Amino acid sequence: MISDIYIEKFLLSVHGLFDGQWSKWEILIVSMGSLFFLAWLTKLQRNEKTRKKLHNQFTESTPAM
Repeated sequence: MISDIYIEKFLLSVHGLFDGQWSKWEILIVSMGSLFFLAWLTKLQRNEKTRKKLHNQFTESTPAM
């Protein structure tokens, strides 16, 4: 299957990450990038929840015609 090919390529690339010795600055860059990505995702989720809440309040408060 096509998905098996992609999974195998992904596993080979991940396996290649752990072959060499990582320096401290490489680990720092990867961890900081991950933290910024997670913070960005959290911000997006909070904005979406706020938008939904405000939309629901607006639709409940508008009178029906």
